[in-house]
Amino acid sequence: MPPNGFEPGTYGRNSHIPARAALGSPRHLTEVETRVRMLETALDRLFPAGEIDSILRLVLDDDLPRSHDSRPDELSTKAYSRGDLTFSSTSDRSSSEGATEPLSAAGSTEIDTLLDAFNQPIRLAETTPGVDESQLIDNYFCTYHPIYPFVQEATFRSEHRNPVLRAHPRVWPILADTVMAFGAWLSSDRSLGIHSRYYIRAKERLRHEPIFGTTGNLCLVQALLLLSDFSQRQGSPVESQQYLGWAMQMAINLNLHREPTDANPPPSPLSHEIQRRVWWSVYCFESCSAKICGRPLLLPEDDLITVQFPSNLNDSDLLPSSRTWPVEVDGPTIYLGLIQQSSYHRMANSIYRGLLAKSSVTWQDVHALKKQIDDWHIAFPYCTQNCNVDPVPDWHIATRCRQTLCDRSLKLLIQRPLLLRWMKMRCHTNREPAREELSAERACRMEGLHAAQTTIEMISDMLKRKQYSVLNLPFILYALFHAVLVPAIHLKADPSSLESISCLQDIAMVGQIMDFVPVDNDALVSSFSFVLDRLCSLALETKPPAELARTSYAYGSPHNFQLPLRNIFGNDELKILESEAATNQPSVNFSEWLQ
Repeated sequence: MPPNGFEPGTYGRNSHIPARAALGSPRHLTEVETRVRMLETALDRLFPAGEIDSILRLVLDDDLPRSHDSRPDELSTKAYSRGDLTFSSTSDRSSSEGATEPLSAAGSTEIDTLLDAFNQPIRLAETTPGVDESQLIDNYFCTYHPIYPFVQEATFRSEHRNPVLRAHPRVWPILADTVMAFGAWLSSDRSLGIHSRYYIRAKERLRHEPIFGTTGNLCLVQALLLLSDFSQRQGSPVESQQYLGWAMQMAINLNLHREPTDANPPPSPLSHEIQRRVWWSVYCFESCSAKICGRPLLLPEDDLITVQFPSNLNDSDLLPSSRTWPVEVDGPTIYLGLIQQSSYHRMANSIYRGLLAKSSVTWQDVHALKKQIDDWHIAFPYCTQNCNVDPVPDWHIATRCRQTLCDRSLKLLIQRPLLLRWMKMRCHTNREPAREELSAERACRMEGLHAAQTTIEMISDMLKRKQYSVLNLPFILYALFHAVLVPAIHLKADPSSLESISCLQDIAMVGQIMDFVPVDNDALVSSFSFVLDRLCSLALETKPPAELARTSYAYGSPHNFQLPLRNIFGNDELKILESEAATNQPSVNFSEWLQ
């Protein structure tokens, strides 16, 4: 079925023309009204900014009826805008006899420009000439999309080429601008600031959209997700949280968290699958954000989420014309990472909610939670399987790395309350737990220390070899922070223990490896780099390195990219890590970084 519900031949050259005698019949009038409504709908989709009347007057000029109230000698200047493109024209003066002059050469040029704008509707402002949008789109789908596949590539590209195909023409430019922003940000040269201009324009477009009091649509949810991620990477945490909250609320209003029923089925298997991908992307983004910010989850309870996980399919197997579901692929696709993350976060969120509800955590609780994680791995072994494709795609390596670090970070997090309680006892009361608990708790702590040390070694090797992308580097540093906190706490709580030497070596290794981390153009990377440098300096009781003094402290506090919320694991105890030797240095409250 062609766009907008038109059937081939209905209103073309071979369309049926009613007989002259029937022109005034009610049936004919109904057909004319229907046709006018369809044309108005098409024009409204092509020109969502509401400039239809002005464009018609510019293009048709003399063919439009003139108002008797207008003065013939009046000079009328009008502006016709679409996004950042503005066209102005001056209507020709009418003679006293009512005759009009032919359209001037300048007017013809304006029409040509207008038609060019119609064919290329999202050109960047004229202050940035020579932008190859096709290259920006390629950058996005080659780099970002395989890791976060919630914008269907073929659909986006076809809508970019042909505006008539856009299901939501008012909000589609917001999505397009954000895709372009990421495409420019992922390019080799960010110095031109093209990514910032697309990002700013996307936000300006969004300000004109009614977010509240409307159900929204799938296109806007996708745009808000991208804006949330891009804002976080640009050092705007409040905006990022705001966009993500809107995206999640809109996804729930659209019932994306519910599997469609037979009474209200999706138009096609592809549209059904896209809805699943978008929902579980919202789910994963919110799950990560809540844990990083240390706030309660805003997601519905598990019992209310009935939508299935995305299918493991290649894009070529499921097309808009498909009417049946293809067989899932027995191997890696770009959607396998999203499936893994969705399933893992659903398990992790149940642990997270349980930890939030507990006043204290015992070593028995830690073992029970570890078993819950191990049971997930048994039921969902994909993240540990080797790829049977040679060479292994970069996106597959990146998703496996992300899954591994997620797993290690979660296992360290569930031990955090136990570790902090032990440090508080050692530093404040200088006493150990009861004898019957001493051996079991020490064994649990040693397991956590070993896991942290192997994580530090793995990440250090990755950073040295530059085995990371600009997209996953912030999360790698986030996982490194959780790992290095463990030996830092051990060293602070018991500096005379046998493990203190290895803890010192681990912390020194992290301090050295930070020299390999590029901190330009990414607020998250800059923030984590600063805090890791600071933590290593305090743990080793040394002054920060000279490079740290030259670092902008604008990113030094976690408040600059996360919301200031209460601590959830009794994290205030980590203020003990602040040493007397660094009292004159810019302070970092590490208790805020433990979520």
